[in-house]
Amino acid sequence: MTKEYILAQLNKLHRTDPWVNELFTASGLTLDAVAGLILGLYNSSWFDLLNEQWVKFYETKMGITPTATQTLPDRRSAIQAKWKSGGKIDLALIQAVCDSWLNGEVNAAFTGGTIQLTFNSIYGVPSDLQTLLNAVDDVKPAHLALAYVLKYLLISSVQSMTLAEMDATPLNHFSGGES
Repeated sequence: MTKEYILAQLNKLHRTDPWVNELFTASGLTLDAVAGLILGLYNSSWFDLLNEQWVKFYETKMGITPTATQTLPDRRSAIQAKWKSGGKIDLALIQAVCDSWLNGEVNAAFTGGTIQLTFNSIYGVPSDLQTLLNAVDDVKPAHLALAYVLKYLLISSVQSMTLAEMDATPLNHFSGGES
């Protein structure tokens, strides 16, 4: 791609010159490699675009030990939560840590001296729930208890469903169901 772009910038008489073509082929390969490195560096600024190499780098620098069951998006979420956890400890910080997980839709609230996490997502709980709870436990004040509420389909909701609707509903939407 780089070679074609550079040749298009030249006079049309030089575009067919074999020496010029070979020169731009060699430099184009180098420029393509540099462009790939620049793109990787740019993507390292966005948590959802981190590749495996950058995830390992951030985990090492942040002291995060991934589990064998964590997927790449789960590891990205853990990095994002750790990154956000350095601010003033308040409910907004806890909410920001919870928002690091995809499909979590977690609402953090302070009720009765307890930090309460309510999982509101139609997708159920995040795939890596334990890591989310550990991240919140790391940033919350030690003297406050942590409670969480999982919302599942109610019996009244299930009774009004047809068999086809129940069959199309993932198991993790039911209490005790697995994905």
